[in-house]
Amino acid sequence: MKKFNITKKGKVIGVIIGVIVLVIAVMIGINTYRTYEKQKQIRNYEKQISQVQENFSKKKEHSEKLDSLKSFIKDYEQYKKSDKVINEITVKYEKEIETMQHYFTDVYDKTLSDNTLEKVNEITDKNKISTTKTNLETLLKTIEDETGIVCTEKEAEVYSQSVNKIIASYDTRIKAIEQKEAEEAAAKKVAEEAEAKRVAEEAAQAVQEAQASSSSDSSGSNYYGGGSSDSGSGSGYYDSGSSNSGSSDSSSGNDIHFYDKDGNDVTPPDYDPNDPVWY
Repeated sequence: MKKFNITKKGKVIGVIIGVIVLVIAVMIGINTYRTYEKQKQIRNYEKQISQVQENFSKKKEHSEKLDSLKSFIKDYEQYKKSDKVINEITVKYEKEIETMQHYFTDVYDKTLSDNTLEKVNEITDKNKISTTKTNLETLLKTIEDETGIVCTEKEAEVYSQSVNKIIASYDTRIKAIEQKEAEEAAAKKVAEEAEAKRVAEEAAQAVQEAQASSSSDSSGSNYYGGGSSDSGSGSGYYDSGSSNSGSSDSSSGNDIHFYDKDGNDVTPPDYDPNDPVWY
């Protein structure tokens, strides 16, 4: 009887051990399956993320890349709401989003650098300053529009402060240049008006001198005298041939001579007062 109890007890222990082994085997199998499914899910997400990364790299336009980033962020938000969140996938999502965002912030930084002028107070080209100012204003608007997608509000505020500070310095320089231009224009106008006045005065003086000279020439020009033969006047004249006694004959009117201011007879040899060609 005692021997029988020992045998029965051994069988019970064997069954218990078998059950334990079976349970362990089942648990191992379940864990193996879960691990397999998890790895499969990770591979699928990795493939999707890699495809998004490749498509993003191929896009050329800023707007296209931005749309791609928006779409990827939306997919990530939906993924986080699912019941299949895996830490490894979450990390990959966040890393890829950060990489895509860096593309845009790199563009921000380059635009800011390219449009930051050194020694702006020494620049006299107003158009150059105005162009860079416009570029920075466009950058600021872009950052504001993309806040929450490319960068956080705090990061956007840092950019805003930097850009606005540079824009303010450009406004100050442009104002100084315009003020100098206005002063130079006013000075030029005064100089031009003074020059115009000088020219007008010289022209008026020249006219007066010309009129005076013309009047003087008229008073001393050749004249027709009634028999005068005085050469001391210093002007040319002609003599009709009448004598100081005042006597004349019918032919004396034809005896006409011309004299220069020195009293020299300059009457043309072929002069004929009766020939109409001489009148």
